[in-house]
Amino acid sequence: MFNPELFGRLITLRISLNREVRLLLNDWNLGTITSSATKTARELLLQKLKQPTPGIREKLTTVLQKDELFGEEFISNREVLRELVTQMLTIEDWETIAAVAADSLKAQIMNYAPIEKIERVGLKFFYAL
Repeated sequence: MFNPELFGRLITLRISLNREVRLLLNDWNLGTITSSATKTARELLLQKLKQPTPGIREKLTTVLQKDELFGEEFISNREVLRELVTQMLTIEDWETIAAVAADSLKAQIMNYAPIEKIERVGLKFFYAL
């Protein structure tokens, strides 16, 4: 997809996009489900980087050719990164992220309050009426 000279920049871009999506999801105060949402978002971004659509390929190439973005370990221009994240992840991708986060929250709740406890509490409440 990219010429060898841009490969190092692609790695920096991938790392920077992962960092940006983590920061974005942290801003949303998702609590304990942040890690599952972040992991899913990163996996989706990696898929897009490995098999970009023609439109995404063009946007990636444009970013990779901007010398001013690649002077540090990470790309510090969050506006560029955030724009790229919003262009790479589709509505369906965000729905997948939300579904994974919801499933993670449900699993955490169910691990905390096993069904037997919920049933006992419910029966006690019912008989108290």
